[in-house]
Amino acid sequence: MSIFDTIFPNHTCLVCKGEINTSKYPLVCNTCLPKLPWHKKICDKCGSEIGMHGVTCDRCQNHVKYKDAEWHYDKARSVFTYESPVAEFVLRLKYGAEGDVAKFVARLLADAVKEYDIKADVIIPVPLAPKRLKERGYNQAGLITTELSRIIGVPVVDGFLVRTRHTTAQKKMALKERQENLRGAFEACPPFSVVKGKRVLLVDDVLTTGTTANECARIIRKAKPKSIEVLTIASVSQKVVAK
Repeated sequence: MSIFDTIFPNHTCLVCKGEINTSKYPLVCNTCLPKLPWHKKICDKCGSEIGMHGVTCDRCQNHVKYKDAEWHYDKARSVFTYESPVAEFVLRLKYGAEGDVAKFVARLLADAVKEYDIKADVIIPVPLAPKRLKERGYNQAGLITTELSRIIGVPVVDGFLVRTRHTTAQKKMALKERQENLRGAFEACPPFSVVKGKRVLLVDDVLTTGTTANECARIIRKAKPKSIEVLTIASVSQKVVAK
């Protein structure tokens, strides 16, 4: 039995369900891999995919215009646009605790760290609310960061950022509603020295409006890190705004 068989016992492609052939990323075959919704032209600030003639998305334009919507992280990057079949990968990871999917996306994120020249001294996963953590028994961002840490050799600082209360699901909320929903939902735990002066990589599964990542970054800023960059599997595509 090969190492591949041990780590990835199911040789079925996540997309076409066919047999896996040689691939840089096990779990998706070479035929399906280039068909995934890879990011192409992205927003300079949040990393969401935009049209070929713009450099800034609507969301980031609004964050420039309104002080109460200011970004607290330096930049965000994602591997994919959040659409099928990547959306299904995320759901399998979020609700199925599928370790093989975590390994798959961690390899993608490790490549993104190099591609986007992300510098990190520590990795922090976006935490789940205690209620959800108890229900699921795991944090999907934690699964990803454990694998990512192993690949790129950057330690995970788990427990520094905690979610102090349960929040309402934000799927159908507007930006302002999301901001209010998350206000006071996160807290940084001492010692702050684990983050102070360091380059922080904040990891989550999906960046939708950026509200969750932004609130996490706002709290992390209290520990005076050198920088905060956000990395997710996917982000929701934004409308183009020409510079």
